[in-house]
Amino acid sequence: ESNLQNLLNQLDTLHQTNEQLQNKITELELLLELNSYASQRLNRQETLHAIQKLFVNTFKLDEYLLLLKTSSENELEISSYHGIMVNGRVWMDIKSKKNILHDIVKNGQSVYLTELTEKQHIEVLGFNGQAGSLLSMPLISEHESILGVINLLRQGENAFEEYEIEFLQLMATHAAGVIDKSILFHTT
Repeated sequence: ESNLQNLLNQLDTLHQTNEQLQNKITELELLLELNSYASQRLNRQETLHAIQKLFVNTFKLDEYLLLLKTSSENELEISSYHGIMVNGRVWMDIKSKKNILHDIVKNGQSVYLTELTEKQHIEVLGFNGQAGSLLSMPLISEHESILGVINLLRQGENAFEEYEIEFLQLMATHAAGVIDKSILFHTT
């Protein structure tokens, strides 16, 4: 009886370990795919679109918004988006201290809001959008400069798991590197 229980416990442990390894492999494959965009010599818009598709499809996002810094300290360029209406807007003003993006660009720290209402969406982001969980992360280049911000939203409260947030932050870092190289390549 106890031998059988022992075997079942070992089997359970093996299943868990196998699942963890499978997750790690998936994560590594995603990072490899993301990094491969840098070597494909895509133009900036193609690079941004490829990154958008990877994030949206892999993480089942309801909203995705990538904003890049401009020469102005108070403006971000709307560079890539999914699931939201930007109505022909090209820039976003982040002067307002109430605007969450202002803090992220200033401090370079991610912000996770577990329960964002539609009304708050306008307050913290400056445009209409859905209710849900918002993960807003800085895009930091290898030289520690902030290139922009990436916003991810899923409907429902607390919709991002802790391990997912950590991995998404890693993805954002890699995405920043790819965008940086893409801009540099085409400038050169």
